Amino acid sequence: VEGFFREYTDDENRKESERMEACILSSESLRQIIVCFRGSTANQAKPLGKNSLFGKQASCILDEEQKVPILTTFRTAYFGTSLEKTVFTLLANLETRKPFFDVVMTGHSFGAAMATIASLRYASSNSQMRVSCHVF
Repeated sequence: VEGFFREYTDDENRKESERMEACILSSESLRQIIVCFRGSTANQAKPLGKNSLFGKQASCILDEEQKVPILTTFRTAYFGTSLEKTVFTLLANLETRKPFFDVVMTGHSFGAAMATIASLRYASSNSQMRVSCHVF
């Protein structure tokens, strides 16, 4: 285990804060750095609604560099914490210690959405690295 991080976000429209976690592992035999994302139980249970990917919720874009449609819920949760900065800083450190390792992002349900966003942003800013995303 290379690191474990837990961040909370407070949305003024919600009573409770939402939790996101990331666990970073490395495997010498696979030559991989594995980043596992997990959202809170409350996030896992949120219904997205019928056809929400193409409805009003998908009207925002990820950011100015990656102009891809994304559900507002996922964008708000991802950028609502400093988890990206924390994880990317550790990955930069691990790149120097393990230069020929691939980066694999993974997650389940809400964590899968966070892993997908993170892998897109990390791969875009680190073109020299092989980055993959395995979600379920």
